[in-house]
Amino acid sequence: MAEGRHLPADELREVADGRVITGEDARELGLVDELGNFYTAVDLAMKEAGATGEPSLVYPPEEGARFFEQLVSGGARAAAQAIRAELQAEASEARQPGLYFLSR
Repeated sequence: MAEGRHLPADELREVADGRVITGEDARELGLVDELGNFYTAVDLAMKEAGATGEPSLVYPPEEGARFFEQLVSGGARAAAQAIRAELQAEASEARQPGLYFLSR
């Protein structure tokens, strides 16, 4: 980082001690060029790449959503297996000789 930022290594070591610092402090120390958000970074990347037009952004799936989908699909699978087992057991009992009553 010292080379890329053209900072003396000893000066960088003074702040690189594991502390969390604000963006404003990082800018004042020369650790970042400018402050912004995700879209600021996209705009800068587009400019640096010489790209024009509307960028096509790809977002990773949300971990929480995948966990919920897995949880729900696992529960649905377990419920389907339980229903299948119950139906098979009832069908097996119905094949046995006996006296059965039907009601409405």
